[in-house]
Amino acid sequence: MRAWTLGLLLGLSVLGADAYAEQRLVSLNRCHDVWLAQWLPERFTLLTSDVHGGRLERIISLKPDYVLHNQFARKSLIEGLKRHHIATVMLPQPNSWQQWQSDLIELGKALAVETELRQWQVQQQQSLLQTSKQLPQQLMILMPNQYTWASDSWVASLLRQFERELLTPIGSGQIGQLSLETILNMDPNLLILEGFSQDYARANDWRWHSLVRTWIEQRKVHLVTGPIASCPATQAVKYVRAMGAAS
Repeated sequence: MRAWTLGLLLGLSVLGADAYAEQRLVSLNRCHDVWLAQWLPERFTLLTSDVHGGRLERIISLKPDYVLHNQFARKSLIEGLKRHHIATVMLPQPNSWQQWQSDLIELGKALAVETELRQWQVQQQQSLLQTSKQLPQQLMILMPNQYTWASDSWVASLLRQFERELLTPIGSGQIGQLSLETILNMDPNLLILEGFSQDYARANDWRWHSLVRTWIEQRKVHLVTGPIASCPATQAVKYVRAMGAAS
């Protein structure tokens, strides 16, 4: 009986050790590259997108235990990885704050990193709560080609968590394009220009319309750069901080 008990304990010890053995995680997304490095446990070796360049053969040669991707990854690449029996885990770009929380929980389970990821979630929530205090109760966002976020977008959902309102006439569809007339008839407390650069682009020509220039000059304007806007969930704290910071 004693020998059987000792054998069982040894077996459980081996299983526990395997669960925390070194693992190799490939990231297919630059947003995930930076984010994973912030909280991933030391038992993981993180292989970022610049290591493999999105090439199937290179990823296979790295012998990963997992490959993390979002919904925009090349379908042929994901299918190729699955044919080689490499575990793929999807963390989609969320459409709402609630989805982001749920997806993080599922990722924690998939990689057996529930504790570490939960700690990061709590830290993000606390930082957002403090950072959002810089924002007025209502704000408007404009992007190149006169686009703005809709009421059902990730950004609108994020702001609602902190009792802030996104001023938008687009009710659904995540994103929509505004006419110049619609823009000129809006009166936001704060105007956010998101994703613009100093380089010339036809997508920005509308900003130089005389009426639009006057309308912008009459408002408090903050800028959110493209690199921050392109990773809205993983960099949500930087995103909100940029909204509240004067340009």
